[in-house]
Amino acid sequence: MTQRLIKWSSAGAVIACLLFGSCNTSSSNAVKPKTDTVVIDQMKFTPAVVTINKGDTVLFINNDIVAHNATEVNKTWASPTLNNGDSWKIVPDKSAGYFCSIHIVMTGKIVVKEE
Repeated sequence: MTQRLIKWSSAGAVIACLLFGSCNTSSSNAVKPKTDTVVIDQMKFTPAVVTINKGDTVLFINNDIVAHNATEVNKTWASPTLNNGDSWKIVPDKSAGYFCSIHIVMTGKIVVKEE
């Protein structure tokens, strides 16, 4: 009887772990991804440099009165044209400079910290 109780207790712990994600594993100490926001306003990206962890999201929000975009300097990625109130997000895998291809004087940089 005691052996059955222990077996069911172990099985219950495994099921609870799977259902509720409350397992004690080393990955639970990992930093959870977060979202950093870059606001486009008055013909500039704010902040001009954003430092993130790998896996984080960068959200671009256009609060300017004119359309803008964010284009990686080597053109490996680019947002669509963002009108006032539009937003776009990306999860970059490496550091990169970017600019607005509509207004090339507007520049910014995403720094992705390596783990």
